[in-house]
Amino acid sequence: MGGRGWRRHHGRHHGHHGAAGREGAAGGATAAAITAAVAPQDGKARLAADAAAARGRGLCFGVKLVRGAYLEAERRRARGGGRPDPLHPTLAATHRSYGECLELALALAAREGAAVGLMVATHNEASVLQAARRMEELGIARQDGGVCFGQLLGMCDHVSLTLGAAGYAVYKSVPYGAAEATLAYLARRAEENRGVLQAARRERGLLARELRRRLLRRP
Repeated sequence: MGGRGWRRHHGRHHGHHGAAGREGAAGGATAAAITAAVAPQDGKARLAADAAAARGRGLCFGVKLVRGAYLEAERRRARGGGRPDPLHPTLAATHRSYGECLELALALAAREGAAVGLMVATHNEASVLQAARRMEELGIARQDGGVCFGQLLGMCDHVSLTLGAAGYAVYKSVPYGAAEATLAYLARRAEENRGVLQAARRERGLLARELRRRLLRRP
């Protein structure tokens, strides 16, 4: 994440995946990194607990903040085990959870400096705008402040390009492999990010307008 040397080491259930690397953010210190999903109802509590655990062990802490994946599978497992639904009941509640977890992670990054790294991994434009606005308010540098953005290549590229042009650190994930596996993966991501389809239509219009501007020299 962000070239800080974190590597995947072990996993945790319900969308949290742990990682450890030999070199971290501060002077080669050991680092712990997780992928934190906000769809579970206890997502914010888990994020806070993981950050506190890393701090208590003297570790640098890195988090890739996502909304969540394989949500229906999570619900099926819960039903099969006779457990309550672990996820937020509505998309709006999941969006609120992402915003709250993003606020927590950005506050950590602002307070802890090089000891914390955050990847804002989302295709949601409102979340991107929230992150950019709060970075400015908290005084987090766009390039080397420990915060970066991540999106899939081909999804919300206009957001990625705009962020890059404004000086933010942006990473594009490039899925590769057998066609049947890769297309299935992308289909799941599109389903989990339903707003991407609407954004894609808007992006197509933006691209067409930019092509006209460049090729025909007119708006």
